[in-house]
Amino acid sequence: MNPVNSAVKFSYNISRGSSQRRIDAVSEITDKFYDGILPRIHNDVIKVNDFKSVIRSILPENKPIRITGVKNSEDYLGESDYIYGKNDEVIGQTIGIPFKRGKIKSTDLPTCIHEFVHVLDTLFNPKYVARTNKMYRHGQYDANYDRCFDVLYHHEKCKTPKDKEDVLNRVRKSVKTALSGRSKEDKINFIQELRNEMQTEYNAHTAEVVYAKKLDSEGIKINKEDMNDYNDGYMFKEKGELLKQMGLELVADSRKSISRKNGLKNF
Repeated sequence: MNPVNSAVKFSYNISRGSSQRRIDAVSEITDKFYDGILPRIHNDVIKVNDFKSVIRSILPENKPIRITGVKNSEDYLGESDYIYGKNDEVIGQTIGIPFKRGKIKSTDLPTCIHEFVHVLDTLFNPKYVARTNKMYRHGQYDANYDRCFDVLYHHEKCKTPKDKEDVLNRVRKSVKTALSGRSKEDKINFIQELRNEMQTEYNAHTAEVVYAKKLDSEGIKINKEDMNDYNDGYMFKEKGELLKQMGLELVADSRKSISRKNGLKNF
């Protein structure tokens, strides 16, 4: 993997440990973020400058996180993204949220927390950025990747186990089609990138529900839909597990291929 700019990763002493430890660390910082913004909400709005100030105060290290405005719509509530520098290197992150006259509505705060979790997941998992850098330079973000992305981010309407099985079969077929013609290394990176996407979406949606309920319990105005758990509908967990299995199958096939070649050489 390529080196990752220190602007988009925490120091090793902060991010080291198991996957579960990093998930727990993201939860702890998100809790601090919530505790920091809560007293700054007045008349169901919070100032963008206060929002930025809380982020700076609760991060264990200072990192470039740019707050940008986005147009709010029914299908587009917020975003998080990378900032690219020279040679397409990731040098920072953005949180895109709707705001007007320097103020964020409380109804958009669950989405803000959702996007903040994405940013934290990146800072705690430098392999995410390393893989993104590599795929970008290898031209792997193509039309087939976009099609896989659309299939994975589809809200499912499963009523039976058979419905879920059909969804996962559709995902497997889409991914296998997208892998065709790629090198073994690119195939593994492709699958792992999609798996990371499913994991961080699961984390972000889980946090969004938790803090939407907390805000609601404080009498702060929110969109009631934000208290719905969309993880089941999108099947982020199940799709992530499928991608993990496909990755293991790919590695196993690769090892078998190497063993066969070595066997022929030693024949």
